[in-house]
Amino acid sequence: MLPHALLLALQLPGPAAAASAPPPIFYPYRRPAAQRMTAAWTCADGARELSLDTTPKRPPRLLAASRGGVAMPQASRDAVDAAIAPLAILAVQPECATNADRIRIIGLIGQRQHAVWVDWTGNEIRLRGPEHVRLIPAE
Repeated sequence: MLPHALLLALQLPGPAAAASAPPPIFYPYRRPAAQRMTAAWTCADGARELSLDTTPKRPPRLLAASRGGVAMPQASRDAVDAAIAPLAILAVQPECATNADRIRIIGLIGQRQHAVWVDWTGNEIRLRGPEHVRLIPAE
């Protein structure tokens, strides 16, 4: 078994990748005390935050999401909840883009790893995942 510090070092990207995107945030899903996962990052036009409820034995759900201080509308959060419901969340990987934020939520369905991508612009979100491609207008 590798020491904890070495495991953390293996998860960090190299210097070239650090300039282009923040490092992924890994979450040990099976740890019973951990029931909330928060990812915070900064893009050129402001701060971003995403908070997930990852209580074991319940479907995960999006507690809050904001871009530059503007919260994601409830209808959009409900759509994200439906998309991530079958996942046992492993990691969240945010990415800054020119016109939208892309958030990759990685998790397990059974023994297979899947991802749900949330592309979020000011007025809509686009969800892509294992079995769906949906466009949801934000209210």
